[in-house]
Amino acid sequence: MAKKKGGKRKRTQWDDEKDVPKKQRGVVDDNEPRKKGRGESMFSQWKKQKQELKQKRRQYESAIAQRKQEQYYRLKGEKSYDSDEHSELDNDAHQEGETSDDDEDEDDDNDKKPSTFQAFVSLFQRQQPSFDEENEEDGDDDEVEEVLEEVDEEAENDDEDEQVVEADEEAAVDEIEAVGDIQEDEAEEDEDDTPVEAHAGDEDESDPYRQRYLKQELTASDVERLSQKPSPFQIVDQWKDLEVSVRPTLVPAAEMSGARPLTHIRQRLLDTWTKKDLANLTPLQQLLNGALQKYQDLVYCNQTTDNIAKIRRIAMMHVVNHVLKSRDTISRHNERLSKASDDAEYRDQGFSRPTVLLLAPLRSAAHSLVHEILDLLPSTVTVIHNKDRFDEEFGVQKDEDEEEDDKTIEEGTEWQKIFQAGNNDDAFQVGISFSRKTVKLYTDYTRADLIVASPLALRQKLGDVVVDLVPGDKSSLKLPVDFLSSIEICLVDSASVMLMQNMDHVRAVMNAINVTPKEAPNADFSRIREWNLNHQAHYFRQTILFCHAADAQINNLVTKSCHNLGGLTRIAPVYDLQHVVPSVSHVIPTIKQIFQRLDVPSQPASCPLAQEPDIRFKYFEQHILAPLLDHPTKHTMIFVPSYLDFVRLRNVFATQKRLISCAAISEYSTDSQISRARSRFFHGQIHVLLLTERFHFYKQYRIRGVHQIFWYAPPSLGPFYAEVLNAIEPEDETKSVVLCSRFDTLRMQQIVGTKKAQRMCASTADTKSVYMFC
Repeated sequence: MAKKKGGKRKRTQWDDEKDVPKKQRGVVDDNEPRKKGRGESMFSQWKKQKQELKQKRRQYESAIAQRKQEQYYRLKGEKSYDSDEHSELDNDAHQEGETSDDDEDEDDDNDKKPSTFQAFVSLFQRQQPSFDEENEEDGDDDEVEEVLEEVDEEAENDDEDEQVVEADEEAAVDEIEAVGDIQEDEAEEDEDDTPVEAHAGDEDESDPYRQRYLKQELTASDVERLSQKPSPFQIVDQWKDLEVSVRPTLVPAAEMSGARPLTHIRQRLLDTWTKKDLANLTPLQQLLNGALQKYQDLVYCNQTTDNIAKIRRIAMMHVVNHVLKSRDTISRHNERLSKASDDAEYRDQGFSRPTVLLLAPLRSAAHSLVHEILDLLPSTVTVIHNKDRFDEEFGVQKDEDEEEDDKTIEEGTEWQKIFQAGNNDDAFQVGISFSRKTVKLYTDYTRADLIVASPLALRQKLGDVVVDLVPGDKSSLKLPVDFLSSIEICLVDSASVMLMQNMDHVRAVMNAINVTPKEAPNADFSRIREWNLNHQAHYFRQTILFCHAADAQINNLVTKSCHNLGGLTRIAPVYDLQHVVPSVSHVIPTIKQIFQRLDVPSQPASCPLAQEPDIRFKYFEQHILAPLLDHPTKHTMIFVPSYLDFVRLRNVFATQKRLISCAAISEYSTDSQISRARSRFFHGQIHVLLLTERFHFYKQYRIRGVHQIFWYAPPSLGPFYAEVLNAIEPEDETKSVVLCSRFDTLRMQQIVGTKKAQRMCASTADTKSVYMFC
């Protein structure tokens, strides 16, 4: 049979191919180089790095402990860790051998190609500066291309493990950052443990700090006196246009007043302030310093943009001096305890480290307070951590156009100047720690000496448990957090601005201060003061409050929250033509101004203040709303200070919308809603415009087309009265009607003056109920 053409095709062979016998196929040849297998996974490499990091951390901690022990023996005059010369030589030889081995290992590691994990992590690390500028660009490009190729190959092989690897990398970075923070904190603790240079005034027995926080103890009779109803204010002095009144407790009223220069200041602080020409106080600063240095509660009711820098400066001087005294005292006692042979006892601490709380309404105010503190630091402080981050988050970078706008705002109202800084966020919190050479911003509360926060942020951090707190009662309930338990100074800056936010948050925070915590993991109970353990810390706390004017809500806050054993000093302006001119004198248009007093009867077993809102609403329905429904009048504006009253009136007008049209705008209204309401009101398309006091505070709009205005209650801030009336274009029948009661006396003082307000708001049979100014 003939062979079929086109049989089996011959296998193609390459020139360099060897014909290997079948039995030898698959056998590894030792002479041939082995193919490089896949290395360790990224997770195993991260795990190895984590173990090495833990080992380094243990070595660091042991070195710190050894250094502290050597320092301890050095201070005692004894030699520690003595060893024979032979053992030292053996250790040196052993160390030399280890170093040589390590050098060889390092050389081997340098020859090896970096793993994919290390290459991937290196993309996000800061590159070290190169000294070869010519080959820098070419080398960087080649390395980036190689790294990207390797990352792509690894991603193709490990698609399923990609998310796990990313999570592990983030955990590794967090671990490294955590170890760095621990090292920084331990370094700060080492600075605090260094011997303190003693000065003559550090242990002066006349120092108010030592007398109050190291020597003072309360007896049962003292606690009973402090728990009683607060006594009324007593006028003790008048300085220019300010009236100084005190509320004594354990200290007589005669010893509470008086201006004082700077005394009992840490020497390194005083030297720095003298060089910067800050030690010479103005008369106003000396007046405030008299109450501050005696650790009395202080309420200053005349804050303005003109004097805010001065009063913040003297308050921060007191705060910085207090913090440094506290830190120096603890360090000095630590040194004595390390040297003492017997069981010495020092009670100088609380449940937690923070001792100062600064409450500010806006980030711009917090920015000013912190920078005031940084300017007052002693020259020994050379490092400030996270300052750039703080300026970025709390400051504002202004453009040229904004700087031109600021020049026009400088001539604006008081409230426009408050928002001039630009960063008006009201949710923030920052912890600050102090050591001998460094100050660290954004410190955790457990290691902070000072807390700067807004009431809203602290309210959110505290949680809903503060709702159950009773004002003045610090023992019935314990909080799950401890950072407010040992506050010794609390400063409330710009409390009048907080009136425009939410005073409930401020009251909740003040009630939570000095409450005993459920747990105190960082406390040394052998060093905690007795009055901290006995729930008496609120008697030793100093509260400082700055506001633009006195207000009933602020007085209530002070009465419920301030129980200082040193008493309370209040400095408030006198409103008359010779001192602080009342707001009615600043009204320029010729407007008929009518003030109608509402008499609130006092009934037994009932609170007159609780009846006042219903009496006011009933009068409004009968004497204002009823005539408007009978004869709807256009261009009528109703100004409502309280948002609760605003909602009540808005609902009433909503039920009467067939008889009268009304537009309501508040601080929560959108820009389109505000624009539409203003336009319709100006063109007479609606009868009544209802707006809140907070709307005027935040928006500062000029409402056009107003012919008559009804004030449901006097404004919380007196200047609002003149600002609103001066924006009115007067007509023949333009009038302003203010409803007031005896509970509005403090607000009426800002409008008509101190003496006139007392006469107009007094509900006696001899006085009339209607007053008119033209």
